[in-house]
Amino acid sequence: LLDPEPTAAETYGSFDTQTRHCSYLSQEPPEEGSGQRCRELERQVAALRQVRAHLAAENRALRARLEGGAAEKLRRLQAQVEELREEKARLESGREELQARCERLELEARGLRDETELLR
Repeated sequence: LLDPEPTAAETYGSFDTQTRHCSYLSQEPPEEGSGQRCRELERQVAALRQVRAHLAAENRALRARLEGGAAEKLRRLQAQVEELREEKARLESGREELQARCERLELEARGLRDETELLR
């Protein structure tokens, strides 16, 4: 149902063939029931063309809905990626600040140990 609309001549050629056949039959001398058969075939062709048009319209609507859903999902995912990038940058910044603070505290601890050793 979601495949591109088939428009190749061979796909719907049978409709045209039936129509031409009906036209041919209507030009022949009337045989018993041939005119009625032709009219019946013409009705069938018309009905099949309506079904084909309806299915093509439904196919277009479903494709539009699918593409709309895919576009919305893409926008949501792009927004989520952007949020994650911002969070990553914030966390990296926080990590760098914590590393610098840790280094300062280690230096202070060494200094206090050295001072304690001197006082003993």
